[in-house]
Amino acid sequence: LKQYHDWQLIAHRVHITGGPVNQRQEQTHQRAVYECNERLKVIDTIKQDNVTSARILFYRFLMGYQVERTLDELSSQHNTHIKERELYRQQRQGLLRAYELIPQQQTKLIK
Repeated sequence: LKQYHDWQLIAHRVHITGGPVNQRQEQTHQRAVYECNERLKVIDTIKQDNVTSARILFYRFLMGYQVERTLDELSSQHNTHIKERELYRQQRQGLLRAYELIPQQQTKLIK
């Protein structure tokens, strides 16, 4: 999930250059778009089980927000008031669910 921002930048690189695109650049672009969409699908699948965990993962990993800003977004945008400890618990639950959904070759568990 943390690589979403990197893949998003790679996907936008083709649009930034604006010139002709060779086959290798097109393949890289298509892979980057695929990787971004897969991460969004993982969040959507988690949202079916636990909406709060999905929102936390979206803000923390896809948007890159810090804990305080995530708590602020949850309370202002979604009227979800939780404490920092509960945020970490929900985040852990969401990450464990995400690891179940992501193919094993791409999964790296970091303590």
